[in-house]
Amino acid sequence: MFVALVTAATTAPLSQGEKGIVAVARDAPSPPEGYDVRAVVVGVGAFPGLGEAAGLPWAEQDARRFSMALDSALRVDDLALLTGPQATQARVRDALQSALLGADADEVVIVYLATHGARIDREGVLLLQDSRPGQALAGSSLALRELKALVQRSPARQVWLIVDPVHQSLPGLVTGPDEAVSPLVSAIGAERDDVMVITATGVSTASQGEPACAGLSAFACGVISAMQGSGDLDEDGIAEAAELLRAVPPLVGQLSGGAAGAEGGGRPDTLGLPDVSPQKVAAAVSAEVEVCLYANRRPVPANHRYRTGDVFSVRMTVPQDGHLKLVNVGPDGATHLLYPLQSPDDTVRAGSAIWALPHDHDLELRLVPPAGTERVVALWSPGPLEGAEAVEAFAAAWVAAAPEAQREMAGRKGIQVFPVEDAAGERCVRHRPVEGEAGWVLEVEVVHG
Repeated sequence: MFVALVTAATTAPLSQGEKGIVAVARDAPSPPEGYDVRAVVVGVGAFPGLGEAAGLPWAEQDARRFSMALDSALRVDDLALLTGPQATQARVRDALQSALLGADADEVVIVYLATHGARIDREGVLLLQDSRPGQALAGSSLALRELKALVQRSPARQVWLIVDPVHQSLPGLVTGPDEAVSPLVSAIGAERDDVMVITATGVSTASQGEPACAGLSAFACGVISAMQGSGDLDEDGIAEAAELLRAVPPLVGQLSGGAAGAEGGGRPDTLGLPDVSPQKVAAAVSAEVEVCLYANRRPVPANHRYRTGDVFSVRMTVPQDGHLKLVNVGPDGATHLLYPLQSPDDTVRAGSAIWALPHDHDLELRLVPPAGTERVVALWSPGPLEGAEAVEAFAAAWVAAAPEAQREMAGRKGIQVFPVEDAAGERCVRHRPVEGEAGWVLEVEVVHG
């Protein structure tokens, strides 16, 4: 048996002249019903008043990437992104007051802060772009007691507070590991119900989750990865707040080689982030080919039964750099190139997730009539593949051929056919390519009728 996955689905006519798996325009992502979302995202990478040694190489990029990940997961009604010269004390205060105190009772406020943290006596502060040294430090920074008061007074239904108070033992700022402000940040989560706090601990370090995490800190990469699906611990398609609290600390530890960590607290309610990522940021490079099926942007087992009009997607992760094409072959033998869809570039990197189609794409794939078996044929090679027409012709001939003929076809192209055991109840099917394998072909079946 050379079938990778088999699913059953039922469909009914959606429109005349369309059949099989078709790409249609998709709606914009929406927050969970009943929620509106406000966000304040701050990243301070330079502190002119404190000298070049105080600079943080990742903070601003962390903030930008976090805001992109957040906005792709939830339709954020009001997002204030403050980096560089914009991240002054006055602007950050205004943004926090507007979001936290101006929120309605049915709104959620999400705050992300990446900057230096320091203790002054028993008080904690977060430094801002215009913070000044010495006696002026406290008055030119954001006091944690001020942030705590805003959280306490906020009428918002829920507050998420995600803080990276980088601790680099800068002279005059922090005196040692015992003086880190992370415990003071975590304590804010105990001040009221429906507050979630996640804060970085340990030493700030670059993420080791290359290439997807290039330019990010380990903390930011861990948080974003959890938001984009790694935090979906029960695999129900939603990364809920309580799951993020459990998922982020080990991710940060893994991505920093143990140099950094995270801790959290609070009692958040049920708000969650849909698993919308086209690529999980912190995904490690596996030695296996992985194929996973999704229905309506949620992971499903191989024996999932689709409903009429359901959105179908397949994610494939490859263990080696090379070239990949995905072709849909319909019941009547008609072919459509699914990957790459809008670009001739079929280059893929080891560990990258290839989607047909990504969940944040302008288009989506839907199962439509006629009834029958749709096949998605994946063809991978370490060197450049033939053009789309040639690959589509190969895929159509492949689907029509018997197993022995398939082996012969693959042999002529210098690629391998590998069997995949039946895993009808599994979310994903995996195969480990043999050493020295020149290339491979794999078939995914989606039966509907």
